[in-house]
Amino acid sequence: MMRRLLVVFFTIFLLLFPCSAAADSISTDSSVIFAVYDATADSYLLKPTPVSVSSSRSYLSLLEQLSNDGVLSVTIQNDTPVSIQNKQSGYLLKENQNADFYLKTDNMVLDDTVWMSAIGNAAIIEIVFSNESLNTPKEMFLSRNSITAQGETTVTALADAGHWLSMNTDSTTLYFMAMTASNQSLAPGHVATLPNALQTQPPKDAQTAAAELLMLSACGYAQTNQAVSDRIAFLSSCEIDADNGDLLVQILRALDSRNYVLPDDAKNTRFSLCSRLLLMQNEDGGFSTNKGFASSPWTTLDAMLVLSTYSKEDETVAAAIRNAASYISNLNQTDGLTHATTYSSTRILAKMISALICNQIDPYDERFSIEGVSPIDYLLTRQNEDGGFSAEPGEPSSLEATETAALALSALNKGRNPYLFSSVSQEEAALSVLDEAKSSAPANSIQTHWLMIGIIAACVLLFIFIIGFILYRRKKKS
Repeated sequence: MMRRLLVVFFTIFLLLFPCSAAADSISTDSSVIFAVYDATADSYLLKPTPVSVSSSRSYLSLLEQLSNDGVLSVTIQNDTPVSIQNKQSGYLLKENQNADFYLKTDNMVLDDTVWMSAIGNAAIIEIVFSNESLNTPKEMFLSRNSITAQGETTVTALADAGHWLSMNTDSTTLYFMAMTASNQSLAPGHVATLPNALQTQPPKDAQTAAAELLMLSACGYAQTNQAVSDRIAFLSSCEIDADNGDLLVQILRALDSRNYVLPDDAKNTRFSLCSRLLLMQNEDGGFSTNKGFASSPWTTLDAMLVLSTYSKEDETVAAAIRNAASYISNLNQTDGLTHATTYSSTRILAKMISALICNQIDPYDERFSIEGVSPIDYLLTRQNEDGGFSAEPGEPSSLEATETAALALSALNKGRNPYLFSSVSQEEAALSVLDEAKSSAPANSIQTHWLMIGIIAACVLLFIFIIGFILYRRKKKS
């Protein structure tokens, strides 16, 4: 009898346990922010909302999921939505001759062929209803710049590069920036422990402080974080080598990465840093690594990148960028830019693309072509089958080459500076909702575990009750 009871008990337990495990596996689906935005009326049909979805699902299946959940009413034709209605409010959008639906993920407008594609690593998914073509985004909430070269080829190239980077981990600032630019998730444990690790080792110099601040910024930390605020305070007051062009670039890039606010009594202000950097420009238009040295193509491109933030407000800066672009163009047409620095040809090429995009210079401009080939097409030939980029033609994939290429591809697809992580107000609002969704995920997981414990406890109590009842019957008979 006891043996039979044990068999029955374990059978019940095994039947219940998979259910608990299945419930736990469902909770591991990632949360994305989903919204439907009506650009014709500047309003949301569906405000940014956290949705649990598997990365292997398509964008269309996500719409169908929301339709089945009673959130939206969606009509789909030829694998694209033609009408979307909010079931609660009745707000209806229908495709017509003047307006159409566009798919935007992580601030990047995708073409019409991707509705059936897998969601992948997207964090923010927004369907935009617009009466203007969004192939080249113009609205501020879509893009910082008006020049993009986004297409299926560059989108795929960035996704493949991001996948390669995720399989070849590193702990450098450049790696963190490239992973962020390619929409890849950084290791949660490393990101979570980074501020505390840096707090135990205060920066010793400006170069270290700038690199650490940029890494914290790429990981999403705001100025309210103690490690971030400490490094901002250090950079605003420390002694800086005013004749080091690369150092000035690095400090400006770190401070601008999330538009950090400097203290009122800051000695090293953005104005003073920009003024010092402009003194590094030579008569040929290039910027030198150190004052009085010959122009450096790498430093020139870096200077163009960081100064692009200020060019619209300051004509002196805008003129300096134009002269720097002329220097790069002349160098490219004579000696060949890709052979003019100690950096690999892929890295200098990718850096040039980023600098052109950030300053709204068409990367297909023949002034920057290489032997009649655009720098974009030239860069894409460096991508290997594994998704990584080679430093030079025919070589294996290189970490630094792939990192710099990923930043350039991000600039091409999103039309903005890939070294800036600050977001426009709508995106910040969406991300705050995403943070709330992520913070609730552990709670859901805890609830699932408690449910499983409760089921097991109930089984144990039932088993004890049965044993007690059997013993009672035997005693009564005896």
